[in-house]
Amino acid sequence: EDTARAAEEWEPIEGAPEGWDILILVGKEQMVACYLTQHPVEAPGWYIYDGHAFHILAAGTPTHWRPLPALPPLYLNEEA
Repeated sequence: EDTARAAEEWEPIEGAPEGWDILILVGKEQMVACYLTQHPVEAPGWYIYDGHAFHILAAGTPTHWRPLPALPPLYLNEEA
């Protein structure tokens, strides 16, 4: 339970991992982002991936982060 509770807490952005998708807080908005410093990006910064390309975070400055929540279990449809 402590691990689950810790995953719900926001941490200061200075401790965010580099190169990992995480949730960031910009103002009151949450978004999935990644801090990148190398290829495929031109300049270090916070990037959002839209499924086709990386886009630098253009507005606002992240203040906090937390890990992405666990994915829900996958259920397979079994035919009887």
